[in-house]
Amino acid sequence: MSSLKNELHARHLRKISKDDKSGIIGVEIKNRRKNKEQTLEKLSDNICSLSYLCKIEKNQIEPNKAFLREICSRLELSDDKVDFLFKLKEVLSGIVRAYLTGDYSYIEYAYETGKGLDNYRFTIIKFAYLISKKEISEANKIYYDLLQILSNFSDYDLTIFALFSSILLILKFEFKEALSNMEYIDPSSSTKEACLLKSIIEFKLHFSMNMADTPMYYEEAKKLSFEFGYFSIIESLNYYLALYYIKNKCDYSFNTIISKINNTKLSNSLKCIKAFLENNISVLLNADKNLNEFASMLKLLCVNFDDAVIKIKDNSVDYYRDDYDQLFLDYLSLNKISERHKFIFDKGLPLAIKFNDSFLCNYFLDELSILSKSSKYRSLAQGYAMVHDEFFNMAEFEVMKYEK
Repeated sequence: MSSLKNELHARHLRKISKDDKSGIIGVEIKNRRKNKEQTLEKLSDNICSLSYLCKIEKNQIEPNKAFLREICSRLELSDDKVDFLFKLKEVLSGIVRAYLTGDYSYIEYAYETGKGLDNYRFTIIKFAYLISKKEISEANKIYYDLLQILSNFSDYDLTIFALFSSILLILKFEFKEALSNMEYIDPSSSTKEACLLKSIIEFKLHFSMNMADTPMYYEEAKKLSFEFGYFSIIESLNYYLALYYIKNKCDYSFNTIISKINNTKLSNSLKCIKAFLENNISVLLNADKNLNEFASMLKLLCVNFDDAVIKIKDNSVDYYRDDYDQLFLDYLSLNKISERHKFIFDKGLPLAIKFNDSFLCNYFLDELSILSKSSKYRSLAQGYAMVHDEFFNMAEFEVMKYEK
């Protein structure tokens, strides 16, 4: 069990509750004082007693604001920064709301405004900011730094950090680890936005792993979105559920959910993706121009393959799967059978296994059976339905056998 799960689990079992009334103020003052190599005596001189400053740093008292401003002035902390410091918990709540609604400009504002602060709550804000920018390497460094001081976190801070840690794991394609984390996160004592974010993360994880209970997690996320007034999120939830039904060839359920999508671009894109997977070229050629990037690229692959290949290579990024995205497009942009063979073995199957995604595994195995004109891979894909747990080991064996 990771140190994060250990801390979450321990607080749950022991019913530990950590308040945070003035904790961040004390942490900020202590960290800045040490960074400036000031002693307690020097900092408290002509402001307050040494014991009073000790109590502030240890969070044993809520400091007098007049004393606090003088102390912060000596530590070169402006009045604006002090005011921001007092509002950090509200700012962190705002970060969660902004992430839910895609308002990344607020997350950037919070990070830029607080630059120079030195406490764990602002570091969590910086962590969320880096995740919103998908700066995974930098976010990963901060993640490990924060793991060292988890015991100092208030319950609220720990919950928010755990939620964004799960998002980081998703960006790193560590879906199983992220799903395991969710078991220990209890946002019930936190804000309604934290509860909703947890529900959406769980739904996205089950969707990404193409799990059978994905619709159940969709219903929970949709219910909370309605309950808390985040109606704009529901369109996105409907889109992902429709993709799930496309992947699993549930035509009736797909038609039901797509009728609930009011956004024309999303509904057109879904029809385009479905037509592509069903090799229904006429629908693709006549598809509306109002499509999202992924569906537009699928259409271009049918209309002008060479142009599509150039665009796919120009836009190539790490495998971030909002739809099937780059992994899928990179494969489709290959023209030679030998290149497609190599891609499936080198990237397609290993990543599908890592994602624990039965759709991608079956798709690539079916492709292999077509490319190699052999039935052995198709038989393997069909066998998956009967022996789910053994499927990935068998697929891994095929990859290893090919590499040898």
